[in-house]
Amino acid sequence: MISSHRHLPDLPVLAAAWMERWPELVGVCLNLQPTASNTLFGAETETVAGRPWLLERFAGQDLRIAADTFFR
Repeated sequence: MISSHRHLPDLPVLAAAWMERWPELVGVCLNLQPTASNTLFGAETETVAGRPWLLERFAGQDLRIAADTFFR
């Protein structure tokens, strides 16, 4: 999730509910992008629930893909 501010008081409750509803969800992160620009991600990402990465197997290698990483 990307937001211009940190004031999202219900986010931890929502994150826990999302993780319970969708067991394949490994984590919920909040990226702070306070600047109005064409840059999607800000410099700071915090983990709200779970872990800040997912495991992807590619070409026989296990990769930890961070929440703010572009991977297609």
